[in-house]
Amino acid sequence: MIQSRTGLRTDALKLRLWINRRKMNRKINIIFALLSLFLLQCEDQEFKYDKELLTGPTWGLPEIVDSGPGAGDFLQASTTKFHENGRVVIGGRTDYWKVMSSSSILLQERNQQWFIINLTEDKLEVEINKHPAGEYMVHAVFRPVE
Repeated sequence: MIQSRTGLRTDALKLRLWINRRKMNRKINIIFALLSLFLLQCEDQEFKYDKELLTGPTWGLPEIVDSGPGAGDFLQASTTKFHENGRVVIGGRTDYWKVMSSSSILLQERNQQWFIINLTEDKLEVEINKHPAGEYMVHAVFRPVE
């Protein structure tokens, strides 16, 4: 059977459309996979401590157990209050905190990472490092204000 030129053009056009759809589907799948990986990375880390213990009390002045070379940047002469919505108020200054790992939080404006050593109803014990440099600042114990 001999096809006309119009029939050959139609078949070629259908083939091109089919190939373009396959390429588009492949691109969409790659974009979806990358987006999924990105969203998994952004997901909150599982925090091993009870967040209510952190956000419940107003923590008093820190008792400095040990200090390191970065301690000059650590000045805290007022109370600390963590809020469930990610805010933290230190003195009158508002900052924002987020969970970095199972046992650490990041104070974003201060660029400090607090590694929680012990968290109970009557004690918050932390090691504070500069973020992202990781320079050791202080080991401090906070107790709730009564």
